[in-house]
Amino acid sequence: APLCDELPRMRIYKGEISPGQETRFHRHKHDTLYVTMDDGGGAELLNEVWKEGEGLQPPVRAEIQTGVPFLMQHEKVHLIHKISSAIANTRMVKFLACEVHPPHTP
Repeated sequence: APLCDELPRMRIYKGEISPGQETRFHRHKHDTLYVTMDDGGGAELLNEVWKEGEGLQPPVRAEIQTGVPFLMQHEKVHLIHKISSAIANTRMVKFLACEVHPPHTP
């Protein structure tokens, strides 16, 4: 996803997923706040998670709404997954994400 800004303890990036498209599998290691924008009022995403020692889990459907932020806590349990946008979505799903990095301890 394209990087918008990077600060010492924060990384902000944006993403877009067209109807029927999917991301590659990727890893999240830091808590992330997401806000969906301009998706026409709502969209359906499919989340496919890979769990260490268990493999690929059954896909989980998620309904998201424009402008409603949601926090994904990845700091304690890292996430490996891919997201796909339902073919029935009428518009591209666009989002901003703010990844929060904990302070470094000596």
